[in-house]
Amino acid sequence: VRSKGTFKSQEVYIPTYNDAVENESFVKTHVSYYKQQHRWGWGSVNVAITMASLFSKSEKFPIYRRAFMLKNIFEYQVWYMTVVFILSFGLIIMGWLSPSYQFTVLAYNLQRALSYIFAIITLTNIPIVIFRRQLSPVPKNWKWWRHLLDFAETFLVTVNMLTFGFIPYVQAQTEMMLGLAKFKRNFYVTEKVKMDKNKK
Repeated sequence: VRSKGTFKSQEVYIPTYNDAVENESFVKTHVSYYKQQHRWGWGSVNVAITMASLFSKSEKFPIYRRAFMLKNIFEYQVWYMTVVFILSFGLIIMGWLSPSYQFTVLAYNLQRALSYIFAIITLTNIPIVIFRRQLSPVPKNWKWWRHLLDFAETFLVTVNMLTFGFIPYVQAQTEMMLGLAKFKRNFYVTEKVKMDKNKK
């Protein structure tokens, strides 16, 4: 607010260490992952703060800058979080809300067009995975099912986005909206477990 929206960020490239969520068991790993995504979902608290500043002190922000900031908020906090859900179930929901829509030309052609687009995108991922495996070779001692899973992982991203990439965020934002929980109670530090590589 003090800078009237004129501030800009500068990327700084430094070495970082990133690790995936991993716990003692398969179930515990996914529980930790859900809690991590739930914690990240509380990061949307900046949306309310930004909106309040833009509209309560609108005279300090030029209209083009307000439009740009609202566009970024919509993209990162709304669209990117719901695009997979909308593309997967949007047409079905429209049919429930308006039964007559199912008999329109748009409903028929749009569904076919989306199916073709998704099929092309899916097939495009195959050469991408092959190229990625050449750049970063997989371990030589992998079993055959690990190789299949490596290819299937690309397609399972959609499942992840419909579950862990969607539900925890909805839970966090609903709690925030209704005041059902405090952030400190939901704050969860991802557990770091040292795995025994020699354990079979």
